[in-house]
Amino acid sequence: MSASAWRMVLLARALVKNPPLLILDEPTAGLDPLATEILKEKIQKEEKGNEKKEEKGKEQVIVN
Repeated sequence: MSASAWRMVLLARALVKNPPLLILDEPTAGLDPLATEILKEKIQKEEKGNEKKEEKGKEQVIVN
C-alpha cells in the first residue's frame, strides 16, 4: 500500500470514529491532488452535517 493510500485509510478511520475533538496536522501532506480534493470535500461535508444537526461540543482543528 502506498504512503498516500495508507494516510487516507488513517484519515478515514479517524472520521468514522466521530470523536468529539479531531486534530488534523497537515492532513493533505503527501496526498496526490485527487486525494487532497476528496479529503477537503469530506471535511467540508462533515462540518456542514454538524451544523445541520446543531451538534454541540465537537471541534475540528486543521493545521496546514
